[in-house]
Amino acid sequence: LVVAHEPNPTVRRFMHQLRTRHGIRLIYSGASVFAALPVLEALRRHEVVGMQIDPWGGAQGSHALDFCGAPARFQLGPFAIARVARAPVVPVFAVRLGIRRYELRTVGRFDPATPADAVAALTATVRAYERLVRERPEQWLMFDDVWREAAAPAAPYEIVPQASGLRRR
Repeated sequence: LVVAHEPNPTVRRFMHQLRTRHGIRLIYSGASVFAALPVLEALRRHEVVGMQIDPWGGAQGSHALDFCGAPARFQLGPFAIARVARAPVVPVFAVRLGIRRYELRTVGRFDPATPADAVAALTATVRAYERLVRERPEQWLMFDDVWREAAAPAAPYEIVPQASGLRRR
């Protein structure tokens, strides 16, 4: 399971114990270009690697797609790593049905052989993700602004400086 480093040491220890107590191996992600190497090695050993698809991050390494009516940036990394490792991608979404009851939904299997294949797989996955968010919005919680790079609507007027302050033009 690929996870981000938790900045709080107490939460980090708790989450690490929670995730590893049943034998799940963790790979911690990072900003380094070498952060993907453990993922690539695991895929080449034919291990199953879980990664989140949530929209986050900047322009580098991501692809802008329409998501719930506005552009959002999704990381292309999971699909690019699968392409390099020649590993399939099987997007899986867990839908909570009740207490300790979940339904796993898959989008299909993608075998990205080219960069265009990776983008197509990401696009199909994001479309499925959007359908799920629209179907079950109460199960979607984001701590970051998903649409931070969405263009703000242009004002019908312009604010310009003048000697006594600002005025509309």
